[in-house]
Amino acid sequence: MSGLSADLANNILDWLHGGTAYTPPATTYFALMTSMPSSSGGGTEVSGGSYGRVAVTNDAAHWPASVAQIKQNAVAINWGTATGPWGTVLGIAEYDAAAVGNLLTFYLFPTPVAIPSGSSFVIPVNGGEFTGWATVSPLSGASNYLANKINDWLHGGTTFVPPATTYFAIMTTQPTAGNTGGVEAAGTGYARVAFANTLAHWPIAVGQTKNNAAPIDWGTAAANWAPSPGATGIAEFDAAVAGNLLHWGLFSNGLQIITTGTPFQIPTNGAAITAQ
Repeated sequence: MSGLSADLANNILDWLHGGTAYTPPATTYFALMTSMPSSSGGGTEVSGGSYGRVAVTNDAAHWPASVAQIKQNAVAINWGTATGPWGTVLGIAEYDAAAVGNLLTFYLFPTPVAIPSGSSFVIPVNGGEFTGWATVSPLSGASNYLANKINDWLHGGTTFVPPATTYFAIMTTQPTAGNTGGVEAAGTGYARVAFANTLAHWPIAVGQTKNNAAPIDWGTAAANWAPSPGATGIAEFDAAVAGNLLHWGLFSNGLQIITTGTPFQIPTNGAAITAQ
């Protein structure tokens, strides 16, 4: 899918950072669109000619485990045969109801598809793909671990409970999505910052963006935590030491040299998580 609805993005952000409960639908419904919705909704759906949305059970049989941040359908999504012209279809959209309902995701085809009377339309096995997760500033990527967990929770019915506390690290070398190759700052007094995963720290998402409501503050360096050439960015983990990488990314203003006596923090609203 190439887009999340604003409602779904906000719901996921509030669940992942803030602790607001959200349960993905047990069944979702795929629609063919002759004009595409935006994240706020809209669009025009095919009608007539025996057309109807396709119900897909939201379980692991239909959506097997995500691998390398990619989730694919294990069962074809088949709209059957048009008994009248369905027009030129630009893409598909996913809803939480067989009619009307809330928009969840949407995808624009690379090339429009004309579906005249007597033609059929199918998304084959592995033809429907959900990839990756949110972009985060100054964290610019999600780990394979987190993206796979979210993919499997959102499409597949696998339970995932976000950490009650996450831990922010200063990185002198950025990790990969697979959490390899990263080098964390070190030195007297350095430790990851524990940040409670509550609405007090992560208020309700607005416009598909979640911001921190309190500084992420490492205090003042008691040693050279990140001497020249400096720290490259930060990373978020689910443990105070080691643990699973969640998000990571580069500082937007370049390398940060943190030597003895340097205070360092990400200010309020300085960490923005944006889901598209």
